[in-house]
Amino acid sequence: MSLVGESRGWGGPARRVARLTSIPPSEYDFLLGRLVDRATLTRACAIARRWGVRPHEVMIANGWLAAEDYCRALARHCGAPYRATLAAFEVTAPDRASPRQCLARGLLKERERARSFVFAPERLGPDAIREMLARLSPYQLSLASPHAVRRAISSHFAASFGRHAIEGLAARPPQMSAQARPTKWQRRALLFGAMAMLLGLGVDPVKTIWAVTLSLAILFVAVIAFRLVAAYGLWRGAPSGETGSAPRLPDHELPIYSVLVPLYREAHMLPQLVSALRRLDYPAAKLDIKIILEADDEATIAAANALRLPGNFEIVVVPVLQPRTKPKALNFALPLARGEYLVIYDAEDRPEPGQLRRALHAFAAGPPNLAAVQARLNIYNAKQSWLTRQFTIEYCALFDGLLPALDRLLLPIPLGGTSNLFRASALRG
Repeated sequence: MSLVGESRGWGGPARRVARLTSIPPSEYDFLLGRLVDRATLTRACAIARRWGVRPHEVMIANGWLAAEDYCRALARHCGAPYRATLAAFEVTAPDRASPRQCLARGLLKERERARSFVFAPERLGPDAIREMLARLSPYQLSLASPHAVRRAISSHFAASFGRHAIEGLAARPPQMSAQARPTKWQRRALLFGAMAMLLGLGVDPVKTIWAVTLSLAILFVAVIAFRLVAAYGLWRGAPSGETGSAPRLPDHELPIYSVLVPLYREAHMLPQLVSALRRLDYPAAKLDIKIILEADDEATIAAANALRLPGNFEIVVVPVLQPRTKPKALNFALPLARGEYLVIYDAEDRPEPGQLRRALHAFAAGPPNLAAVQARLNIYNAKQSWLTRQFTIEYCALFDGLLPALDRLLLPIPLGGTSNLFRASALRG
């Protein structure tokens, strides 16, 4: 019998509870006293019903209860061992499961003990955990926090995650990757063009320079014409793609949203970044926030650990791999993202609190193949100096004029490096 097969319904997205109209507080009585009081538990149960999650998810995401403390108390309540830490060499994938399967089930196998596994009880209630442990009694299951299990999975599969981060796109759809070398006809065209220019400069340099200048002028004229079209549309007040006043979805209908924030040597930005993310108008238990740091950036890692982040924040440490780029760091963290939707922020971003809800409305209003929505960016201190005013003009021109014009002309729209919101399925392929 395969434990992986047995666990198929343990904690995957299909088990996500959309409506929890009856949550007995007594199910969590084992937490009362040392960890939470009755008022906190009652409040968590009320919020859980509104959000469509479990009470322990509310308490952990809001910072009222540490995930490690909850899992330790749950293990004691269920009569199961608890694993506070998991080293990569102590665990392995059960039944040769893929990283995605291990992450979806929160399950790892202990190397040195037969029929022994480590499980992260993330979405199931205490009664369901006790029932599951009794049903799988031939196996020895230890409980661990979801963060500990995900760290162990990312360490165990570090080589696989690294290859995916660097070569994943080129390996799956190579035609979509810039890693591909120029084709034979492209190399021949470049060579022919260079030889023709050199020959022209040798025969008649003045006419050759005139021809090159005219060719470049034609390109610049096209760019200028496009900018005039964009300016005319802005002057006329043409539709800019705004979704208007979005109806507010009930909290229990909202999906999980992953927030990826890659940082490098930006320890000083962390407090205000965390404050901005905690102001997002979204159920905290449905936010999966990944602070992505480089392994050799010890100052930022130490600063992040010192903040004592609530349970919906998770620190992802990317091993030192070349090239050291933001896309590589995001690709490394992508398998760990649990959300149905995903957003990328930078350290200096201060997103509007309602941005995630508005993006969901844009996805719902758009075509089924809409994969990405880009938020408008602007400078928060526009009136501080002459330079900040110039940046403000540039951002306004881009997001209010140029990008809407590209959309009206059905031309490709470039994405910036931040405040991009995606369907996660479009990124995972």
